[in-house]
Amino acid sequence: SLVSVAHQVGAKAVAHGCTGKGNDQVRFEVTARIFDPSLEIIAPVREWEFKTREEEIAYALEHKIPVDVNRKSPYSIDENLWGTSIEAGVLENPWAEPPADTYRSIRSPEKASAKPAYVTIGFTRGIPTHVNGKKVAPIALVEQLNKLGGLHGVGRSDMIESRMVGIKSREVYEAPAGTILLKAHEECERLVLDRELLQFKQSISARYAQMVYA
Repeated sequence: SLVSVAHQVGAKAVAHGCTGKGNDQVRFEVTARIFDPSLEIIAPVREWEFKTREEEIAYALEHKIPVDVNRKSPYSIDENLWGTSIEAGVLENPWAEPPADTYRSIRSPEKASAKPAYVTIGFTRGIPTHVNGKKVAPIALVEQLNKLGGLHGVGRSDMIESRMVGIKSREVYEAPAGTILLKAHEECERLVLDRELLQFKQSISARYAQMVYA
Protein backbone atom coordinates (compact mmCIF):
# COMPACT_ATOMS: atom_id res chain seq x y z
CA SER A 1 0.00 0.00 0.00
CA LEU A 2 0.95 3.67 -0.21
CA VAL A 3 1.73 3.81 3.51
CA SER A 4 3.82 0.63 3.35
CA VAL A 5 5.96 2.09 0.58
CA ALA A 6 6.34 5.34 2.55
CA HIS A 7 7.65 3.32 5.50
CA GLN A 8 10.02 1.31 3.29
CA VAL A 9 11.68 4.42 1.85
CA GLY A 10 11.56 6.45 5.06
CA ALA A 11 9.21 9.08 3.67
CA LYS A 12 7.60 11.62 5.96
CA ALA A 13 4.84 12.54 3.54
CA VAL A 14 2.64 11.05 0.81
CA ALA A 15 1.09 12.85 -2.15
CA HIS A 16 -1.85 12.32 -4.50
CA GLY A 17 -3.29 14.10 -7.51
CA CYS A 18 -6.93 14.40 -6.45
CA THR A 19 -8.64 17.68 -7.28
CA GLY A 20 -10.89 18.07 -4.26
CA LYS A 21 -14.09 17.26 -6.15
CA GLY A 22 -14.24 13.49 -5.93
CA ASN A 23 -14.52 10.65 -3.45
CA ASP A 24 -11.00 9.43 -4.24
CA GLN A 25 -9.32 11.96 -1.94
CA VAL A 26 -11.43 10.68 0.95
CA ARG A 27 -10.41 7.08 0.30
CA PHE A 28 -6.72 7.96 0.05
CA GLU A 29 -6.53 10.29 3.01
CA VAL A 30 -8.74 8.44 5.48
CA THR A 31 -6.85 5.20 4.80
CA ALA A 32 -3.46 6.91 5.18
CA ARG A 33 -4.57 8.50 8.45
CA ILE A 34 -5.71 5.11 9.77
CA PHE A 35 -2.40 3.37 9.01
CA ASP A 36 -0.07 6.24 9.97
CA PRO A 37 -1.51 9.53 11.31
CA SER A 38 1.99 11.04 11.43
CA LEU A 39 2.40 11.10 7.66
CA GLU A 40 1.90 14.50 6.04
CA ILE A 41 -0.53 14.37 3.10
CA ILE A 42 0.21 16.63 0.14
CA ALA A 43 -2.45 17.29 -2.50
CA PRO A 44 -0.89 19.74 -4.99
CA VAL A 45 -3.87 20.00 -7.34
CA ARG A 46 -6.14 20.85 -4.45
CA GLU A 47 -3.79 22.98 -2.36
CA TRP A 48 -1.73 24.92 -4.91
CA GLU A 49 -2.94 27.90 -6.91
CA PHE A 50 -4.36 25.99 -9.87
CA LYS A 51 -7.72 27.52 -10.83
CA THR A 52 -8.42 25.45 -13.94
CA ARG A 53 -7.42 22.18 -15.54
CA GLU A 54 -5.81 24.18 -18.33
CA GLU A 55 -3.42 25.70 -15.76
CA GLU A 56 -2.52 22.21 -14.55
CA ILE A 57 -1.77 21.11 -18.12
CA ALA A 58 0.38 24.20 -18.70
CA TYR A 59 2.33 23.47 -15.50
CA ALA A 60 2.94 19.87 -16.55
CA LEU A 61 4.14 20.94 -20.01
CA GLU A 62 6.42 23.62 -18.56
CA HIS A 63 8.05 21.16 -16.16
CA LYS A 64 8.15 18.28 -18.69
CA ILE A 65 5.81 16.13 -16.63
CA PRO A 66 4.33 13.45 -18.94
CA VAL A 67 0.52 13.57 -18.89
CA ASP A 68 -1.88 11.98 -21.37
CA VAL A 69 -3.93 15.16 -21.90
CA ASN A 70 -3.71 18.41 -23.83
CA ARG A 71 -5.65 21.65 -24.10
CA LYS A 72 -7.86 20.26 -26.87
CA SER A 73 -8.57 17.02 -24.99
CA PRO A 74 -8.31 17.91 -21.29
CA TYR A 75 -10.33 15.00 -19.91
CA SER A 76 -9.59 13.25 -16.66
CA ILE A 77 -9.67 9.55 -17.50
CA ASP A 78 -9.38 6.55 -15.19
CA GLU A 79 -9.31 3.03 -16.59
CA ASN A 80 -9.25 -0.44 -15.08
CA LEU A 81 -10.51 -3.94 -15.87
CA TRP A 82 -14.08 -3.09 -14.94
CA GLY A 83 -14.43 0.12 -16.91
CA THR A 84 -13.49 3.70 -17.75
CA SER A 85 -14.51 7.05 -16.29
CA ILE A 86 -14.21 10.31 -18.24
CA GLU A 87 -14.70 13.79 -16.78
CA ALA A 88 -13.60 17.45 -17.06
CA GLY A 89 -13.22 19.59 -20.16
CA VAL A 90 -16.43 20.33 -22.05
CA LEU A 91 -18.19 17.71 -19.92
CA GLU A 92 -18.31 20.30 -17.12
CA ASN A 93 -21.18 21.85 -19.08
CA PRO A 94 -24.25 19.65 -18.47
CA TRP A 95 -25.87 20.96 -21.66
CA ALA A 96 -22.98 19.79 -23.85
CA GLU A 97 -23.26 16.47 -25.63
CA PRO A 98 -20.16 14.35 -24.95
CA PRO A 99 -17.83 14.84 -27.95
CA ALA A 100 -16.69 11.94 -30.11
CA ASP A 101 -13.24 11.92 -28.52
CA THR A 102 -14.73 10.94 -25.16
CA TYR A 103 -15.49 7.46 -26.51
CA ARG A 104 -12.75 5.13 -25.30
CA SER A 105 -13.54 1.39 -25.13
CA ILE A 106 -17.05 1.62 -26.63
CA ARG A 107 -18.00 2.37 -30.21
CA SER A 108 -20.36 5.28 -30.70
CA PRO A 109 -23.89 4.36 -31.89
CA GLU A 110 -23.03 5.57 -35.40
CA LYS A 111 -20.03 3.22 -35.56
CA ALA A 112 -21.43 0.27 -33.60
CA SER A 113 -21.95 -3.06 -35.30
CA ALA A 114 -25.24 -3.26 -37.18
CA LYS A 115 -25.33 -7.05 -36.78
CA PRO A 116 -26.82 -8.15 -33.45
CA ALA A 117 -24.95 -10.45 -31.10
CA TYR A 118 -26.51 -12.98 -28.74
CA VAL A 119 -24.82 -13.93 -25.48
CA THR A 120 -25.89 -16.29 -22.71
CA ILE A 121 -24.43 -15.79 -19.23
CA GLY A 122 -24.29 -18.78 -16.89
CA PHE A 123 -24.35 -18.10 -13.15
CA THR A 124 -23.21 -20.47 -10.39
CA ARG A 125 -24.66 -19.45 -7.01
CA GLY A 126 -25.04 -15.92 -8.38
CA ILE A 127 -21.49 -15.67 -9.75
CA PRO A 128 -20.99 -15.44 -13.54
CA THR A 129 -18.98 -18.46 -14.62
CA HIS A 130 -20.01 -19.28 -18.20
CA VAL A 131 -20.38 -17.44 -21.51
CA ASN A 132 -22.43 -19.17 -24.20
CA GLY A 133 -22.14 -22.48 -22.34
CA LYS A 134 -18.36 -22.36 -21.97
CA LYS A 135 -16.71 -21.96 -18.57
CA VAL A 136 -14.56 -18.82 -18.46
CA ALA A 137 -12.21 -17.57 -15.73
CA PRO A 138 -13.38 -14.34 -14.03
CA ILE A 139 -10.91 -11.87 -15.58
CA ALA A 140 -11.19 -13.43 -19.03
CA LEU A 141 -14.99 -13.33 -18.71
CA VAL A 142 -14.97 -9.58 -18.03
CA GLU A 143 -12.49 -8.94 -20.84
CA GLN A 144 -14.59 -10.97 -23.28
CA LEU A 145 -17.79 -9.13 -22.40
CA ASN A 146 -16.04 -5.75 -22.47
CA LYS A 147 -14.93 -6.44 -26.04
CA LEU A 148 -18.36 -7.69 -27.11
CA GLY A 149 -20.27 -4.84 -25.48
CA GLY A 150 -17.86 -2.22 -26.78
CA LEU A 151 -18.29 -3.49 -30.33
CA HIS A 152 -22.06 -3.03 -30.07
CA GLY A 153 -22.09 0.31 -28.24
CA VAL A 154 -23.31 -1.22 -24.97
CA GLY A 155 -22.38 0.05 -21.52
CA ARG A 156 -21.98 3.83 -21.70
CA SER A 157 -23.66 6.15 -19.18
CA ASP A 158 -23.66 9.92 -18.80
CA MET A 159 -24.61 11.21 -15.36
CA ILE A 160 -24.50 14.02 -12.84
CA GLU A 161 -23.03 12.61 -9.63
CA SER A 162 -23.85 13.89 -6.16
CA ARG A 163 -20.52 13.17 -4.51
CA MET A 164 -20.01 12.56 -0.83
CA VAL A 165 -18.01 15.79 -0.44
CA GLY A 166 -21.13 17.78 -1.35
CA ILE A 167 -20.23 18.63 -4.96
CA LYS A 168 -22.06 17.65 -8.12
CA SER A 169 -19.94 16.50 -11.03
CA ARG A 170 -20.74 15.29 -14.52
CA GLU A 171 -19.06 12.03 -15.48
CA VAL A 172 -19.23 9.61 -18.39
CA TYR A 173 -18.69 5.92 -17.65
CA GLU A 174 -18.01 2.98 -19.92
CA ALA A 175 -18.54 -0.50 -18.46
CA PRO A 176 -19.70 -2.93 -21.16
CA ALA A 177 -19.16 -6.12 -19.14
CA GLY A 178 -20.75 -4.65 -16.03
CA THR A 179 -23.81 -3.56 -17.98
CA ILE A 180 -24.26 -6.97 -19.61
CA LEU A 181 -23.72 -8.88 -16.36
CA LEU A 182 -26.04 -6.65 -14.36
CA LYS A 183 -28.84 -6.99 -16.91
CA ALA A 184 -28.38 -10.76 -17.13
CA HIS A 185 -28.35 -11.13 -13.34
CA GLU A 186 -31.49 -8.99 -12.98
CA GLU A 187 -33.31 -11.22 -15.45
CA CYS A 188 -32.11 -14.30 -13.56
CA GLU A 189 -33.49 -12.79 -10.34
CA ARG A 190 -36.89 -12.24 -11.96
CA LEU A 191 -36.95 -15.89 -12.91
CA VAL A 192 -36.05 -17.40 -9.53
CA LEU A 193 -36.99 -14.96 -6.73
CA ASP A 194 -40.48 -14.65 -5.30
CA ARG A 195 -42.16 -11.25 -5.22
CA GLU A 196 -41.29 -10.22 -1.65
CA LEU A 197 -37.67 -11.34 -1.88
CA LEU A 198 -37.22 -9.58 -5.25
CA GLN A 199 -38.60 -6.32 -3.85
CA PHE A 200 -36.38 -6.59 -0.77
CA LYS A 201 -33.31 -7.32 -2.91
CA GLN A 202 -33.95 -4.27 -5.11
CA SER A 203 -34.26 -1.94 -2.12
CA ILE A 204 -31.27 -3.30 -0.22
CA SER A 205 -29.07 -3.27 -3.35
CA ALA A 206 -29.69 0.47 -3.77
CA ARG A 207 -28.56 1.07 -0.19
CA TYR A 208 -25.53 -1.22 -0.65
CA ALA A 209 -24.55 0.69 -3.81
CA GLN A 210 -24.69 3.97 -1.87
CA MET A 211 -22.39 2.55 0.81
CA VAL A 212 -19.89 1.25 -1.75
CA TYR A 213 -19.90 4.58 -3.62
CA ALA A 214 -19.26 6.48 -0.38
